[in-house]
Amino acid sequence: LKKIKIHFSTYLVVDNGIIITDRHSSNYYHWVTDVLPKVYLIKKRHDLNKFTILIPKFKSSFQRDSIRMITKNVKVIKKNIFLKKCYYISQLNISGCPRPDLIQKVKKKLLLSNKDNQAPQKIYISRKYSKYRRLNNENKIIKFLKSENFKIVYAEKLSFMKQIKTFSKANFLISTHGAGLTNLIWMKPYSKVLEIRSFNKYQNSNFALSNLFKINYHYFLTKQKNNNSNGNYLLNYLKFKNFYKELKKN
Repeated sequence: LKKIKIHFSTYLVVDNGIIITDRHSSNYYHWVTDVLPKVYLIKKRHDLNKFTILIPKFKSSFQRDSIRMITKNVKVIKKNIFLKKCYYISQLNISGCPRPDLIQKVKKKLLLSNKDNQAPQKIYISRKYSKYRRLNNENKIIKFLKSENFKIVYAEKLSFMKQIKTFSKANFLISTHGAGLTNLIWMKPYSKVLEIRSFNKYQNSNFALSNLFKINYHYFLTKQKNNNSNGNYLLNYLKFKNFYKELKKN
Protein backbone atom coordinates (compact mmCIF):
# COMPACT_ATOMS: atom_id res chain seq x y z
CA LEU A 1 0.00 0.00 0.00
CA LYS A 2 2.89 2.37 0.69
CA LYS A 3 3.89 2.12 -2.95
CA ILE A 4 0.45 3.26 -4.19
CA LYS A 5 0.47 6.89 -5.27
CA ILE A 6 -2.82 8.77 -5.46
CA HIS A 7 -2.72 11.61 -7.95
CA PHE A 8 -5.53 13.87 -6.76
CA SER A 9 -5.41 15.88 -9.98
CA THR A 10 -6.98 12.91 -11.77
CA TYR A 11 -9.79 12.54 -9.23
CA LEU A 12 -13.01 14.36 -8.45
CA VAL A 13 -12.63 15.09 -4.73
CA VAL A 14 -15.86 15.27 -2.69
CA ASP A 15 -16.10 15.95 1.05
CA ASN A 16 -19.65 14.72 1.74
CA GLY A 17 -21.14 12.68 -1.08
CA ILE A 18 -24.60 11.10 -1.17
CA ILE A 19 -25.59 8.28 -3.50
CA ILE A 20 -29.36 8.10 -4.13
CA THR A 21 -29.55 5.95 -7.27
CA ASP A 22 -30.08 2.22 -7.74
CA ARG A 23 -30.30 -0.27 -10.59
CA HIS A 24 -33.73 1.06 -11.67
CA SER A 25 -32.71 4.71 -11.91
CA SER A 26 -32.38 4.78 -15.69
CA ASN A 27 -36.18 4.37 -15.86
CA TYR A 28 -38.26 7.57 -15.87
CA TYR A 29 -40.98 6.21 -13.56
CA HIS A 30 -38.54 4.91 -10.96
CA TRP A 31 -36.49 8.08 -11.11
CA VAL A 32 -39.43 10.41 -10.48
CA THR A 33 -41.20 8.31 -7.83
CA ASP A 34 -38.31 6.49 -6.11
CA VAL A 35 -35.26 8.75 -6.43
CA LEU A 36 -36.38 12.40 -6.47
CA PRO A 37 -38.24 11.98 -3.14
CA LYS A 38 -34.89 11.05 -1.55
CA VAL A 39 -33.64 14.57 -2.27
CA TYR A 40 -36.51 15.97 -0.21
CA LEU A 41 -35.79 13.53 2.58
CA ILE A 42 -32.24 14.93 2.75
CA LYS A 43 -33.60 18.48 2.60
CA LYS A 44 -36.07 17.71 5.40
CA ARG A 45 -33.42 16.43 7.81
CA HIS A 46 -30.22 18.26 6.83
CA ASP A 47 -28.82 21.31 5.12
CA LEU A 48 -28.80 20.15 1.51
CA ASN A 49 -25.98 22.57 0.66
CA LYS A 50 -23.59 20.62 2.87
CA PHE A 51 -23.82 17.52 0.67
CA THR A 52 -22.98 16.71 -2.93
CA ILE A 53 -25.44 14.42 -4.67
CA LEU A 54 -23.61 11.95 -6.91
CA ILE A 55 -25.28 10.45 -9.97
CA PRO A 56 -23.91 8.22 -12.74
CA LYS A 57 -23.44 9.45 -16.28
CA PHE A 58 -26.81 8.26 -17.64
CA LYS A 59 -27.54 7.98 -21.36
CA SER A 60 -30.62 10.16 -20.84
CA SER A 61 -30.66 13.71 -19.48
CA PHE A 62 -33.83 13.80 -17.34
CA GLN A 63 -31.98 12.58 -14.23
CA ARG A 64 -29.43 15.40 -14.31
CA ASP A 65 -31.94 18.07 -15.35
CA SER A 66 -34.50 17.21 -12.66
CA ILE A 67 -31.95 17.11 -9.83
CA ARG A 68 -30.53 20.49 -10.84
CA MET A 69 -34.01 22.01 -10.69
CA ILE A 70 -33.96 21.18 -6.96
CA THR A 71 -30.30 21.71 -6.05
CA LYS A 72 -27.20 22.84 -7.91
CA ASN A 73 -24.99 20.81 -5.58
CA VAL A 74 -24.87 17.73 -7.80
CA LYS A 75 -22.01 16.01 -9.59
CA VAL A 76 -22.19 13.60 -12.51
CA ILE A 77 -19.60 10.85 -12.10
CA LYS A 78 -17.54 10.87 -15.28
CA LYS A 79 -14.31 9.49 -13.82
CA ASN A 80 -12.90 8.06 -10.59
CA ILE A 81 -13.77 10.06 -7.49
CA PHE A 82 -12.19 10.44 -4.06
CA LEU A 83 -14.81 10.57 -1.30
CA LYS A 84 -13.89 11.73 2.18
CA LYS A 85 -17.34 10.73 3.43
CA CYS A 86 -20.00 8.82 1.54
CA TYR A 87 -23.65 8.24 2.42
CA TYR A 88 -26.17 6.00 0.70
CA ILE A 89 -29.95 6.33 0.90
CA SER A 90 -31.62 2.97 0.42
CA GLN A 91 -35.11 2.31 -0.92
CA LEU A 92 -37.71 4.50 0.81
CA ASN A 93 -40.80 2.59 -0.25
CA ILE A 94 -42.16 -0.33 -2.21
CA SER A 95 -41.84 0.63 -5.86
CA GLY A 96 -45.20 1.87 -7.11
CA CYS A 97 -46.20 3.28 -3.71
CA PRO A 98 -44.20 6.51 -3.16
CA ARG A 99 -44.43 8.37 0.13
CA PRO A 100 -47.28 10.89 -0.28
CA ASP A 101 -45.58 13.78 1.54
CA LEU A 102 -42.31 13.52 -0.40
CA ILE A 103 -43.79 13.00 -3.89
CA GLN A 104 -46.14 15.94 -3.28
CA LYS A 105 -43.10 18.12 -2.57
CA VAL A 106 -41.50 16.95 -5.81
CA LYS A 107 -44.59 18.02 -7.75
CA LYS A 108 -44.93 21.35 -5.97
CA LYS A 109 -41.30 22.34 -6.51
CA LEU A 110 -41.01 21.29 -10.16
CA LEU A 111 -44.35 22.78 -11.20
CA LEU A 112 -43.30 26.15 -9.76
CA SER A 113 -40.33 26.05 -12.12
CA ASN A 114 -42.58 25.41 -15.12
CA LYS A 115 -45.56 27.76 -14.93
CA ASP A 116 -47.71 27.57 -18.06
CA ASN A 117 -51.15 29.10 -18.49
CA GLN A 118 -52.03 27.58 -21.86
CA ALA A 119 -55.46 26.05 -22.48
CA PRO A 120 -55.97 22.41 -21.35
CA GLN A 121 -55.31 19.66 -23.87
CA LYS A 122 -56.20 16.04 -24.51
CA ILE A 123 -53.03 13.98 -24.96
CA TYR A 124 -52.24 10.49 -26.20
CA ILE A 125 -48.77 9.05 -25.45
CA SER A 126 -47.50 6.85 -28.26
CA ARG A 127 -44.94 4.10 -27.65
CA LYS A 128 -44.02 4.00 -31.32
CA TYR A 129 -40.30 4.27 -30.51
CA SER A 130 -40.34 1.74 -27.68
CA LYS A 131 -39.11 -1.82 -28.08
CA TYR A 132 -42.12 -3.27 -26.28
CA ARG A 133 -45.75 -2.71 -25.21
CA ARG A 134 -46.76 -1.02 -28.46
CA LEU A 135 -50.29 -1.09 -29.88
CA ASN A 136 -50.81 -3.51 -32.77
CA ASN A 137 -53.12 -1.11 -34.65
CA GLU A 138 -51.95 2.24 -33.30
CA ASN A 139 -52.31 4.11 -36.60
CA LYS A 140 -56.04 3.46 -36.52
CA ILE A 141 -56.29 4.50 -32.87
CA ILE A 142 -54.29 7.68 -33.52
CA LYS A 143 -56.51 8.63 -36.46
CA PHE A 144 -59.58 8.28 -34.24
CA LEU A 145 -58.04 10.20 -31.32
CA LYS A 146 -56.95 13.02 -33.62
CA SER A 147 -60.58 13.35 -34.70
CA GLU A 148 -61.34 13.78 -30.99
CA ASN A 149 -58.77 16.62 -30.80
CA PHE A 150 -56.07 14.61 -29.03
CA LYS A 151 -52.46 15.72 -29.33
CA ILE A 152 -50.05 12.83 -30.06
CA VAL A 153 -46.93 12.92 -27.87
CA TYR A 154 -43.74 10.83 -27.84
CA ALA A 155 -42.61 11.29 -24.24
CA GLU A 156 -39.08 9.95 -24.73
CA LYS A 157 -38.45 12.68 -27.33
CA LEU A 158 -39.16 15.47 -24.82
CA SER A 159 -36.77 16.99 -22.31
CA PHE A 160 -37.69 16.73 -18.64
CA MET A 161 -38.84 20.35 -18.46
CA LYS A 162 -40.85 19.97 -21.67
CA GLN A 163 -42.62 16.91 -20.25
CA ILE A 164 -43.69 18.88 -17.18
CA LYS A 165 -44.93 21.78 -19.33
CA THR A 166 -46.77 19.46 -21.72
CA PHE A 167 -48.55 17.28 -19.18
CA SER A 168 -49.30 19.99 -16.64
CA LYS A 169 -51.87 21.36 -19.10
CA ALA A 170 -53.37 17.95 -19.97
CA ASN A 171 -56.92 17.39 -18.75
CA PHE A 172 -57.32 13.98 -20.43
CA LEU A 173 -54.40 11.58 -20.86
CA ILE A 174 -54.48 8.23 -22.67
CA SER A 175 -51.58 5.78 -22.89
CA THR A 176 -50.63 2.14 -22.71
CA HIS A 177 -48.92 1.01 -19.50
CA GLY A 178 -45.42 2.46 -19.39
CA ALA A 179 -43.05 5.09 -18.02
CA GLY A 180 -44.73 7.89 -19.99
CA LEU A 181 -47.81 7.66 -17.79
CA THR A 182 -45.68 8.81 -14.86
CA ASN A 183 -46.37 12.28 -16.25
CA LEU A 184 -49.90 12.14 -14.82
CA ILE A 185 -48.17 13.50 -11.70
CA TRP A 186 -47.98 16.95 -13.32
CA MET A 187 -51.70 17.06 -14.18
CA LYS A 188 -54.21 19.12 -12.21
CA PRO A 189 -56.57 17.42 -9.73
CA TYR A 190 -59.73 15.88 -11.23
CA SER A 191 -58.17 15.53 -14.67
CA LYS A 192 -58.82 12.23 -16.42
CA VAL A 193 -56.46 9.33 -17.19
CA LEU A 194 -57.20 6.25 -19.30
CA GLU A 195 -54.58 3.50 -19.12
CA ILE A 196 -54.54 0.71 -21.71
CA ARG A 197 -53.22 -2.33 -19.87
CA SER A 198 -53.44 -6.08 -19.44
CA PHE A 199 -54.80 -7.90 -16.41
CA ASN A 200 -51.70 -7.89 -14.21
CA LYS A 201 -52.09 -7.52 -10.46
CA TYR A 202 -48.62 -5.97 -10.23
CA GLN A 203 -49.34 -3.11 -12.65
CA ASN A 204 -51.30 -0.82 -10.33
CA SER A 205 -48.68 1.93 -9.99
CA ASN A 206 -50.58 4.46 -12.10
CA PHE A 207 -53.77 3.84 -10.15
CA ALA A 208 -51.85 4.55 -6.94
CA LEU A 209 -50.34 7.75 -8.36
CA SER A 210 -53.74 8.91 -9.59
CA ASN A 211 -55.21 8.47 -6.12
CA LEU A 212 -52.38 10.48 -4.56
CA PHE A 213 -52.96 13.42 -6.89
CA LYS A 214 -56.77 13.18 -7.10
CA ILE A 215 -56.75 12.22 -10.78
CA ASN A 216 -59.78 10.38 -12.14
CA TYR A 217 -58.27 7.05 -13.18
CA HIS A 218 -59.82 4.61 -15.71
CA TYR A 219 -58.43 1.56 -17.47
CA PHE A 220 -59.13 -0.47 -20.60
CA LEU A 221 -58.11 -4.13 -20.36
CA THR A 222 -56.66 -5.91 -23.37
CA LYS A 223 -54.45 -8.91 -24.12
CA GLN A 224 -50.74 -8.89 -24.83
CA LYS A 225 -48.93 -10.87 -27.49
CA ASN A 226 -47.87 -14.32 -26.25
CA ASN A 227 -49.23 -13.38 -22.79
CA ASN A 228 -45.92 -11.61 -22.17
CA SER A 229 -45.98 -8.61 -19.80
CA ASN A 230 -43.74 -6.74 -22.26
CA GLY A 231 -45.56 -7.99 -25.37
CA ASN A 232 -47.40 -5.67 -27.73
CA TYR A 233 -51.05 -4.93 -26.93
CA LEU A 234 -53.67 -6.62 -29.11
CA LEU A 235 -56.28 -3.87 -28.92
CA ASN A 236 -59.81 -4.31 -30.26
CA TYR A 237 -60.40 -1.00 -32.03
CA LEU A 238 -64.22 -1.03 -31.97
CA LYS A 239 -64.40 -1.99 -28.28
CA PHE A 240 -61.93 0.74 -27.40
CA LYS A 241 -63.79 3.32 -29.47
CA ASN A 242 -67.09 2.51 -27.76
CA PHE A 243 -65.43 2.47 -24.34
CA TYR A 244 -63.95 5.92 -24.96
CA LYS A 245 -67.30 7.35 -26.09
CA GLU A 246 -68.98 6.14 -22.91
CA LEU A 247 -66.16 7.55 -20.81
CA LYS A 248 -66.40 10.85 -22.64
CA LYS A 249 -70.00 11.28 -21.48
CA ASN A 250 -69.00 11.19 -17.80
